[in-house]
Amino acid sequence: MKILVPLYGVAAIFFPVGEIDKGGTCEFATKKCLKMCVALKNATDENIVGYETKLKVFEFITKMPLFLICNQIIEDLSQISSKLLYWFASGDCMGKHVKNISAIMEHLSLEGVIQCGFTRNKKLWKRTQKIQNVNIALTIEKLEDVSKTGFTSGLISIPDYKTGKINLYMNNIFRGSCGGYNTKLVEIVYKNDCKECYEMKKGCFTIFEESD
Repeated sequence: MKILVPLYGVAAIFFPVGEIDKGGTCEFATKKCLKMCVALKNATDENIVGYETKLKVFEFITKMPLFLICNQIIEDLSQISSKLLYWFASGDCMGKHVKNISAIMEHLSLEGVIQCGFTRNKKLWKRTQKIQNVNIALTIEKLEDVSKTGFTSGLISIPDYKTGKINLYMNNIFRGSCGGYNTKLVEIVYKNDCKECYEMKKGCFTIFEESD
């Protein structure tokens, strides 16, 4: 089965969105996040990615053997002609799946797959900091709450619920914003395109810059 969907110039993984007791995977989402979540509002729109499809992808990634999962992802990336994998285009990594999903990320990294995405799972995020080619942003509500995470470096995303955008900070330095209908990097506005950001070494991929 195909488990990746083309999105923003890359291949994306969609998990069921929403609270766990309602069939979702957003174990660490805040009440405000769930209330304002565009993915949750569009969760029943089959033209985006339907719930049944998300559930099948989630079950495949959390229940199948590691080699089978990674082989399928690499095959899908080839068919989509993408070297970038975007995790959690909807949904998130639940606490009990941190070990398995981080193992998948690590194996894919060794295969040269560039990975990005957003999570509210601090344990998963912490693990990804040690994996090459993986740029996962930890989403928190306020920049002043960064100190509460216990981390002094790494990629952080702060949602702006008024505009629908996400502000990105690398090592507490603003690196741009994405979401909505366009992406703003410094004073230049681009359409949402993770591939473009990777090639420009901006936004989530600022970590690849050697000048910092």
